[in-house]
Amino acid sequence: MRINNPLQHTTLAIVLTSTTIAALFSVVTETYAQSIESTTTFSSRVRPVKLIQVGNVGTQIHKTFPAKVAANQQVDLAFRINGQLTQLNLLAGQKVNKGDVLAQLDNRDAKNALLYP
Repeated sequence: MRINNPLQHTTLAIVLTSTTIAALFSVVTETYAQSIESTTTFSSRVRPVKLIQVGNVGTQIHKTFPAKVAANQQVDLAFRINGQLTQLNLLAGQKVNKGDVLAQLDNRDAKNALLYP
């Protein structure tokens, strides 16, 4: 079959292109539908799971490691005046805020120095 008419040539090209696109669309749609169906079947399938109940062993594991503990940071405290330490409001490792009273000195000597210069 020879095609001499350009209009027939264009019509044939359009028909072949449309048929190819329709065939590809059909294949893609069928493949997508099968993948959706297989995904749904896979996720809805019930599978057994092994369960193990963990109970109380009854024995405690106690490990002892000999060590020496040293402070990571150390701060030397200083007071403006000399005196005996009467109160220490601080425990080792305790966090303190700015303005907290950490220790108190015996203030009798300071009072005497102010009263009797």
